[in-house]
Amino acid sequence: MMFKSILALGVILLLNSTNVTANPIYNANPAPDTNSTSTLNARTDNTFCGLFSTASRYDAQLLLAQLHSDGGDCSAPAKTCSRVACWATSAIYVCNDNDHAISPNCVTDVVPYGLDISQQCCGLSGGSVSGQRFHDTAGFNVIVAYGNCNHDRNADRPALGPWPVVWGPNGACR
Repeated sequence: MMFKSILALGVILLLNSTNVTANPIYNANPAPDTNSTSTLNARTDNTFCGLFSTASRYDAQLLLAQLHSDGGDCSAPAKTCSRVACWATSAIYVCNDNDHAISPNCVTDVVPYGLDISQQCCGLSGGSVSGQRFHDTAGFNVIVAYGNCNHDRNADRPALGPWPVVWGPNGACR
């Protein structure tokens, strides 16, 4: 049996043999910290990347900083995506899956999710970002994606991409 993995260092083939498998792993990471006292937490990642036409990563980060600075609530009517911040062709949305209006706190509820998307989606070296992060229990999600700032903030959901449309003016999510 053979396993193929692509790492930052290149392609490594792992065969079903301890001797053959261990060498490439140790060569790729020759001095792991075996005395680490850190612990691992169970992952409950509700972040999905590349679902929508992209925002500019730079503009999205500026929008998140502005939301943090402004504070307050980022409200959304029932069963609606509400654009809570927009600049040029980039937007932050709060999408409400509940049967009632919600007003999550921009600073504590929306900005951290937007930052997670910005830091996890579409490769950090690229200039574009597209992603969605779901709240575990509150029935809403945050989307960082393309936005048309000329449209009503509750009029439309973020454009899906890349099919059948292109990624949009901010480039591809890679």
